[in-house]
Amino acid sequence: MDIISLLPESLANQIAAGEVVQRPASVVKELLENSVDAGATRIQLIVKDAGKTLVQVTDNGKGMSENDARMCFERHATSKIKKVDDLFAIHTKGFRGEALASIASIAQVEMYTRSQASAMGTITDISGSKVKSHTPHACPEGTTFKVKNLFFNVPARRYFLKSDPVEFRHILEEFHRVALTHPEIHFELIHQEQEYLKLPVAPLRQRLVHVFGARYNEWLVPVEESTEIVTVNGFIGKTDAAKKTRGDQYLFVNHRFVKHAYIHHAVQNAFEALLPHGHHPFYALYLEINPSEIDINIHPTKTEVKFQDERAIYAIVHAAVKRAIGKFQLSPSIDFNQENALPFVHIPSGEIPSAPKITVNPGYNPFETDKAYSSKPHVVENWMERKSSAHPSWESLYEIQSQASPEPLIPRQPEEMKFTQLMNGMILCDRGTDVLIIHPQRAQERIFHEEQKGGAPSQLHSQLLLDHHTLAVLPNDAVLMEEIREELIVAGYDWQTDDQKNTHLISIPAGMSAQDADILLSQVLDELRQEQGIILTSVADRVRQKLSKAIPLSRPKRFSSTEMEHLVQKLMQCTIPNKTPKGDVIFVRITYSEMEAMFQ
Repeated sequence: MDIISLLPESLANQIAAGEVVQRPASVVKELLENSVDAGATRIQLIVKDAGKTLVQVTDNGKGMSENDARMCFERHATSKIKKVDDLFAIHTKGFRGEALASIASIAQVEMYTRSQASAMGTITDISGSKVKSHTPHACPEGTTFKVKNLFFNVPARRYFLKSDPVEFRHILEEFHRVALTHPEIHFELIHQEQEYLKLPVAPLRQRLVHVFGARYNEWLVPVEESTEIVTVNGFIGKTDAAKKTRGDQYLFVNHRFVKHAYIHHAVQNAFEALLPHGHHPFYALYLEINPSEIDINIHPTKTEVKFQDERAIYAIVHAAVKRAIGKFQLSPSIDFNQENALPFVHIPSGEIPSAPKITVNPGYNPFETDKAYSSKPHVVENWMERKSSAHPSWESLYEIQSQASPEPLIPRQPEEMKFTQLMNGMILCDRGTDVLIIHPQRAQERIFHEEQKGGAPSQLHSQLLLDHHTLAVLPNDAVLMEEIREELIVAGYDWQTDDQKNTHLISIPAGMSAQDADILLSQVLDELRQEQGIILTSVADRVRQKLSKAIPLSRPKRFSSTEMEHLVQKLMQCTIPNKTPKGDVIFVRITYSEMEAMFQ
C-alpha cells in the first residue's frame, strides 16, 4: 500500500510560513523589503495591536500589473531570478518568492496596486491562500498591503505570541534595520492610529541620530575603507556609547542587515583595552562586496551570510575600525594620517606570494662621520644583580605580613566615639584607640544594600518634580518603559508622554536629582532591552539594586553630629561594613600606635 503523497498546497504554504513568518515583525520585514525593491521613495507602515490585528505597508514604488498582482501570491513566484546564475548575483532583498505566499496562507490579505503604465489599478483579496476576489480598482501608483488577523487560521501559532509591547519592540527593530539601510527613503510609522516615528530623507549620520537619539551625534566616529575585496563604510561609537548588553550592533552587507559573529568579533577585538570587560561597542557598518563572493541563502530569514574569504573580510574590518579609533583619538595618539589607505594587498587563493625586494647601499660605511652618527654607549644595568637596602626581600615582606595581626573591628558604644566631618566630606570617627576615616556615600550604599537585601522591600518613596525632566529615550525604550510601568512606579518613577512622543519624568526616586534618575533609568533599560520580555518579574529588584548604588551618591554631603553617629552605628551592624557591594573600600582604620610611629 502506498503511503507517500504530495502535501496539499495550503498545508505546504503554512509549513513555509513557519520558516518565513514567525511573528508580526516578520511580516513587517518582508513587506518593507518588497517596497524597497520596488524603488519606493516614501514608505508608510501602519500597525494595530502590535501587528496582530493589522500590518499595512504603503509605498510609491513602481507597482504591479493586473497579472503580476495575482502571480505574486504563488509559491516561488519572483521577478528577481530567471536562471541559476542569478542566485550568485543577488542585488535585491526578496528573491525566493515565498514571502507573500506564506503571509497569505496565515492571514487575510488585501493588496492595492497600480503600475505607472496602467490607468487602472488592481485589488486582490486573499484569505488563507484562497483568492476571494481579483478585480480592477482605482488606486494611486504604488502598492498597499493590508495584512489582517495574523495566524487567524493557526491559533496555536497565535498563542505563542508575546504581549503587545514585546511584539511592537520587534516591529520597531525590523523597521529600524530597513530604515538604517536606506537613508535615501522617507519612512513613517503609525501605531494605534498615532504617528510614532517619522524619518525624513537624510545623510546616514543624520538617519542614525534620528533613530538612536541626539546624544549619538557626538558619539559617532566615521569608518571609511576601500579595498579590492570589500568596501567598508559606516560609523562606530565612542566608548561612551558602549553598553553591557548587545543589541546596538548593526552590520549590513550589500544593503541587507545580517548577523555575523566572526565580523562582530573583528569589531569587538579592535576595541580591546578601550572598553571594560563585558561591554559591547556601538557600530553601524556597511559592507559592499561582489555578490558572487557571498552566500545569502543559508537561512530562511536571510539574516545570515557566508563569505567566500572570511579571514580577509575579518582582517579588513578589524584594521578599518582600528584605524578609525586611532585617527579620531579614541586610543593613544598615533599619526594615522601618514597613509590614506590600509596597506592590505589581496593575494588570490592558491597564489604564492613573492618575496619582498630589499635594496642596500654597498658603499655605506658606518665609520665615516659624514655618513653616520655616533652616540655614547648606553650601559644597561643587570637588574637581577641589583640589590638595594631600601627594598626588602620577598621573604622579609612575607614575614612582616604573617606577623601582622590586625585588631578586629569591634563596635564600640556611642559615648566612646567622637565624630567630625572633614572639609572633603569624609567622616572622622575617634574611637579611643584608633581612628576611622569613613567615606559617607559608600557607607550609605552598603547600608542601603543591606536594608534591601532581606525579602521584597516595600515601595520606595518618590518625589514630584516641579519642572518636568525630558528623557532622551529611544523609541523601543519608550515601549519597554510602558511595558514595565508598574514595576518602575514601585521604584519611584512616573512619567507622561506628549503629542510629539517626548517622554517627561514627573516623579523620581526620593533623594535623587533628575539627572541621576535619568542615568539610572537608562542603565536599567539597557539591561532589559535584550530580554525580549521573557524575564520581567525581576525588574523591580534590578531597579532597587541599582538604586542602592545611585541614591547615596546624591544625598547631602554635610552631616550633623547625630547623623554621623547614626550612620556609623548602622554601618557597624552590616555584615560586611568595610566594603561596598561592588568591592570599594568604605573606611580606613589607623591605630594610635601607627600615628605615633609616623612622627618617629
